Amino acid sequence: MIEPGLSACMPQLFDLVLSSNAPSTTNNYSYGWSRWHRWAQSKKGVPLLPAQPLHVALYLLELTEIAEQKNTGHSTIDSALFGIRWGHTMAGVESPTQHPTVIAAAEGAKRGLSRPIQPKRPLVLETVVSIAQYNNTVSASLADIRFLFVLLVGYAGLFRVSELLDVSVKDVSIDNTGMSVFISQRKKKLSDGDTSVIARCNKIACPVAITERILSLLPDAKHSCFTVLRRIVSTKKGSYFHRSLGISYILFAMNSGSTYHRL
Repeated sequence: MIEPGLSACMPQLFDLVLSSNAPSTTNNYSYGWSRWHRWAQSKKGVPLLPAQPLHVALYLLELTEIAEQKNTGHSTIDSALFGIRWGHTMAGVESPTQHPTVIAAAEGAKRGLSRPIQPKRPLVLETVVSIAQYNNTVSASLADIRFLFVLLVGYAGLFRVSELLDVSVKDVSIDNTGMSVFISQRKKKLSDGDTSVIARCNKIACPVAITERILSLLPDAKHSCFTVLRRIVSTKKGSYFHRSLGISYILFAMNSGSTYHRL
C-alpha cells in the first residue's frame, strides 16, 4: 500500500511518463489505444489489458476488412499496433503486438492493403492540340483564353502553374520568331531567375499567339509590373481583366473547372 504522500504524486508521475514522447506522438498512440479499448469492450470475453494475441489478430482482421471497403491504406493497422503497444507499455505489461500471430496478421494486412504507386502520365502533344482546337476560337471567353495561356505556354516552356501565376507583363518579350519568358523563381534551380525561349508556330496551339491575345486584352502598358494572369471582372456591360489584381492557384483551378470538365 502506498503512503498518502506518495499517492498524491501519482498524477505528476503519470504526466511525466506521458511526456516521454512528443505530444503529437502521444495523441496518435492514445487514439489507437482508445479505438482498441472501444472494440474490446464491445466484445464478450475480450480482456482489455493485457490483451490476448488471438483477440488482437482478430481486431486487425476487422480493421483490414473496413480498410478494404473504404479503399484506404494500412495506416489504421499501424495506428492499432502502436496504440496497443503504447497502452501495454504504459501499464508495464508485455505487449501482444510482439506475438508471432499478431506480427503475421499485421504483415498480411499491410501486404493486402498496399497499393502500387500510380505515377501521373505526361500530357501528350495530341491532347494539347485537341484542347486548343476546342477552346481557341474567335468567341473564346476570357477564362478560356487565360486557361489556354497556362496550358500552351506551360507545356512549351515546361513551366509550373505556380510559376506562370507570377509572370508579369514586363517578363514577356515577343518578336517575329517567338518570345522569351522570364521566371523569377524556378523550382529546383539555384539561380535568381531563368529565361525560357519559345518559338512561334503557325498552328492553333501556338503559345506565342495565345500570349499576344491575352496581352492585347490587358488594360495596362507593355512594361507593366502586374501579372499576365488577372482576375476576371464581370459587369452588366461585359467582362474584362482586372487592372492589377492577379489570381491565386486555388482561384485559377476553381474558375477553370468548367474547362477541365470539357477535356
